[in-house]
Amino acid sequence: MEKNNETLSEKIISICKENGYTLPAFLEQILYVMNIFSDVNLEHNRFFKYFVGLTAIKHDEILTSKLFDTEVISRIEKQCGCIEGLLSNINAPYRSQEEGWMHTFANILETIATQPLDKEGAKNLAYQLMKTVCDGSHAKSMVTNTIIAELESAVADIKDGEEVCDGTVGLGYSLGVCADNKKCQLTINDIDDRNVRDAALYLNLIGDYELDAKVGDFTIRKSEKKFDKVVMNIPFGTKVKELNGHQVDILIKYMNTDYCKDGDVLFTAAGLDALKDKGRLVLVVPQSFLFKQGLNAVCRERLRSLNLLRAVIDLPAGLDNTRVKTSMLVFEKGNDDVIYVDASKLINRGRRSEASITLENKRLLTDIINEKKEVEGISHKVSIGEIKEIGDWSYSRYFKEETEVIYRSIEDINKDINECMEQISAIDNKIGKMQLFN
Repeated sequence: MEKNNETLSEKIISICKENGYTLPAFLEQILYVMNIFSDVNLEHNRFFKYFVGLTAIKHDEILTSKLFDTEVISRIEKQCGCIEGLLSNINAPYRSQEEGWMHTFANILETIATQPLDKEGAKNLAYQLMKTVCDGSHAKSMVTNTIIAELESAVADIKDGEEVCDGTVGLGYSLGVCADNKKCQLTINDIDDRNVRDAALYLNLIGDYELDAKVGDFTIRKSEKKFDKVVMNIPFGTKVKELNGHQVDILIKYMNTDYCKDGDVLFTAAGLDALKDKGRLVLVVPQSFLFKQGLNAVCRERLRSLNLLRAVIDLPAGLDNTRVKTSMLVFEKGNDDVIYVDASKLINRGRRSEASITLENKRLLTDIINEKKEVEGISHKVSIGEIKEIGDWSYSRYFKEETEVIYRSIEDINKDINECMEQISAIDNKIGKMQLFN
């Protein structure tokens, strides 16, 4: 079934490309259609009969069809945990009035309609489509690179029954990987309402979650509930113009300052404020968060003094969809030391430098974080006192890669050179005896 879904996703991507569109242009519509299919279950063929064989759909037909019926939209909004009206823009007039858009969407609908997919099939198809978007260069801040999501999953270690939040959910791929096959409660938040729609529809397809979706800046309002796990990929380089009351409160509490407009700091404080007493915060941050001076240094010292920093995971360059070097930070209460991890030792590089991580290494990373386990060449503990003295959280400030120097005698080197010269001479002789023409 998974192979069939790869083929189906390839067909959908091909339809988009042939008509001059990228997959993200139709992602929310496709996910919405798949949610309707999932909801009507075995009756989906009767529903999709409206679209089988069509090569175009007129604007009025789109607006009056069951596909965009207000009752259907309301039902899916409730099913996905969305606020009322959030899905109403899936048929935005500026797109549905484009003839090319209608032709393409009709072909996609026909392709989906002719494939007999059960709930597991819909989940696999949604995953394949989202992974394609995630790995694309256009993804950038909307989604997280697949390998980083796998690392986050191992570090967050979400359990059944836990309450989990992602304050910068993007398209939901990373959170979906972290919560995969878990029966948990998810709260998603993003400043972009389209991201929240896509994430809600996607997560509703891939798991049986209790889902709550919110739109807005995660840092500006106090969380209504506390969470066992908060997982976020902070948007890089963001700054706020003016601080509101809640932002000032959390800065004073966690950062020992009432004035810092850096998004990195604000999202960290907001994430910590949303945790239960024994909760865990997992963040992907730009490398500069670990060493910047000024207010950032004050904030790091405050976090250290509160014994909140549990782990620093050094990520290899080029893993995410930006050119910025990143690290993963883990925060929990009650840490007398910090475990540092070199993630490059857990990641395999395949053809064309494709990165992957084995299930065994994911389990090892989970053990390293949960038990602060030291593994030679991979993870090491650093005392809170040493971190206070240095002030910089960067992996390279505490660990240097030792290079083994192998010495050889001049005689051995000359011997190798002579052997190479003899081989070259033999090849030259063979070339000289070759006939170019018979």
